[in-house]
Amino acid sequence: MNGQLRVLIVEDNPGDIDLIRAALAEPGPVQFEASSVPRLALAIERLAQNMTDLVITDLGLPDSQGLDTFRVLRQAAPRLPIIVLTCLSDRNVALAAVREGAQDYLIKGEIRGDMLTRAACYAVERMHQERKIMALAHYDPLTQLANRTLFFEIGNRGIAHMKRLGKKCAVLFIDLDHFKKVNDALGHAAGDEVLKDKAARLGKSIRETDIAARFGGDEFLVFLSDLESWQNAEETAERIRKQVGEPRYIVSDTPGITASIGIAVYPDHGEALQELLKNADAAMYAAKSSGRDRIRFFDRKEVVSAPELAPVTGDNILVVDDEPLIGIVFKRELCAVGYHVDSVLSGPEALKAVGQKKYALAFIDKVMPGMDGIKTCVELNTISPDTALVFMTGIFDKDNIVIAHPAGLREQLGRQKIHYLYKPFASGEIVSLAMKALGEQRDQP
Repeated sequence: MNGQLRVLIVEDNPGDIDLIRAALAEPGPVQFEASSVPRLALAIERLAQNMTDLVITDLGLPDSQGLDTFRVLRQAAPRLPIIVLTCLSDRNVALAAVREGAQDYLIKGEIRGDMLTRAACYAVERMHQERKIMALAHYDPLTQLANRTLFFEIGNRGIAHMKRLGKKCAVLFIDLDHFKKVNDALGHAAGDEVLKDKAARLGKSIRETDIAARFGGDEFLVFLSDLESWQNAEETAERIRKQVGEPRYIVSDTPGITASIGIAVYPDHGEALQELLKNADAAMYAAKSSGRDRIRFFDRKEVVSAPELAPVTGDNILVVDDEPLIGIVFKRELCAVGYHVDSVLSGPEALKAVGQKKYALAFIDKVMPGMDGIKTCVELNTISPDTALVFMTGIFDKDNIVIAHPAGLREQLGRQKIHYLYKPFASGEIVSLAMKALGEQRDQP
């Protein structure tokens, strides 16, 4: 590693600051530009300027003590490596900070120049490699936004942090209006270009400390932290709505795309991320129902008319997926056209549900805890052979599904036909595939 690294020292002891500066000033392949602040509040202000490559912090500061010091810094700058300074008596606290994401810890009084510079370089390089791994595991490959996994991690951590600070945060559920027309008129390649463009506009509309994620298909999520009032969330949502709705023509006849946005605010509309997501989704549906291209806050009065609570006279459908949000989306889409939907999180729960109730159709995810999707399909078909099956999987997995099961999935299902729903999916695909699968099931002799 060559070049210059900007180091922020968060320390209130002048003697320790001088020692760290002296250690970083020793000759080496990397030059360090060091600055210091004595309080956590001042460190947060400095980090907001985005002019820091590495943080070296004491955990005991005049305005913060222990692990909370590290947690606040991590929340303020989740992409920066942090090295913790500690006394011998605080070693366990330092180790706990490392478990929560600190790159390293050093004991005061034992710091040498070569030790500190090596730790600093290693911390930056490790963070760089971790970002590469995270990009593969936590980001949507098409839009480069966060995926659901990363959204849940940061969202849950953010709610806990806002609870400690006594502040508000919010979840935005965003659906692109008229997107299906793009795929129908111009094909999926053009649709992908539209999604990438809208995702880029979405990302530019939020702060560095917020997170935008692709939920799937043409739906997106945003987590906003550190809010003083509902108005802060509404201002960001309006900025997103305008940016996403700004026309961009891939070809001359690209249909106009707008955004319907639902907002749920912590703690007013829920204290858990799952509850906020569900309520933001309900608010988004209300925005679409009232004309599209608009913003709605969650209102409990409107939930009464939401699709999942509407009178149901159609077939029973079971959704088996370990992501609770998948169940929410399926309920919204399928209940709107008259189906009754139940969702469970695992294979064993699915088999129990089928034993208690007759289902015309089951959507089953490929990978779940307790029992994989293939085994669930086979055992569910044994219990309820008249239930139509849809297997949810990545688009590249279809050819390997049958051979992945040693006995062969088709042989075990007998005459039962299995349909495929490829992730990520657009909302319209859910209803159309459900109708197709149920229709073919009824037509079987």
